[in-house]
Amino acid sequence: MQTIREFNDTHDFILAGHRGDSANAPENTMSAFESAIKVGADMIETDVYLTADKQIVLHHNSTIMTPNGKQSIGALTLSQLKKIDIGSSFSPEFFGERIPEFSEFLLLIKGRAYLNLEIKPQNGINPTEYIDLIVKKIEEVGVADQVMLASYFYDMLAEIQERYPNYPTAGIYIPHIPLMPHELLAKYGISAFICSLSSLNKKISDDVKACNLVLGAYSIDNEKHFAKAMRYGVKALGSNCPAKIAELMRNRTSQSTASK
Repeated sequence: MQTIREFNDTHDFILAGHRGDSANAPENTMSAFESAIKVGADMIETDVYLTADKQIVLHHNSTIMTPNGKQSIGALTLSQLKKIDIGSSFSPEFFGERIPEFSEFLLLIKGRAYLNLEIKPQNGINPTEYIDLIVKKIEEVGVADQVMLASYFYDMLAEIQERYPNYPTAGIYIPHIPLMPHELLAKYGISAFICSLSSLNKKISDDVKACNLVLGAYSIDNEKHFAKAMRYGVKALGSNCPAKIAELMRNRTSQSTASK
């Protein structure tokens, strides 16, 4: 398998399953991740949090619904979290689906898919310890060459750049802190810039191109979304419906080949 940098250099596009194949399976679950890979995703996008006993799990939000109501992941142990069914609210067929441990997810993607791992701030967690634990697990499993670390919490990017400069990083655009790609590149040495499809515009696209960064956008889920992404030069396409976008990508490639 190529390294993530080699793949970027030799491919026109990168298709990422946004929280896995989240339109067809519960987001951020092993079922969603496996489905995304099977339908053609090159990469998986997901989020990480630490439990009360410093285990790493995958979940979009810092809280999770439990039989006792919504609780913080950081206040629960791994064994407590593993008792919670996170699948049946999506569909009865996913009854019994559990929150994934980071290590089991890394073993799933090893040699099969790349990872865009979103690093989020977590109350009560030391950022340095948090990043060190994540990187340690990545390197234990042996998938460092498959991973990009992303964050909208830019202090985290600074921490990663200082401690782990060999890892490619992505800055995630947030409208209330509207730093442009060239600003994030200058401050944090990012390799990629990611924004929502709704935030994507010509100014961002032109700035990314001028900086020679990879442009990523998420929630690209249908033909209209795909057309906008192509118009603005998106290379990394984050989709909740990766099978649909994989089909559109194949059609575009076929049409391009036929026109030559």
